Amino acid sequence: MANLINIFNPEIVIIGGYLSNIGDMPLRPAFKEAEPKAFKQAYQKVHFARAGLGQNSGVIGAAAFALHGIQGYRQIDWKAVCALTLPYAKH
Repeated sequence: MANLINIFNPEIVIIGGYLSNIGDMPLRPAFKEAEPKAFKQAYQKVHFARAGLGQNSGVIGAAAFALHGIQGYRQIDWKAVCALTLPYAKH
């Protein structure tokens, strides 16, 4: 996870599919392990969230991607996407 944070410098990491259903407890060690290995500024900026659509998030995302391809590119409303997420505690 630290490598992904360092390479992509994301504002948010959204955990979807099966991992989104297992809760915070099993993922906390991954977040904690990423902290000393990631660049400090990048780690402090990133937020971790669980996909609000759970196991269906991948299928719904693929369908949305296909629809955007059919209808032409449109700007993604990231605020709306983030509204569908449930925050994880980093620590």
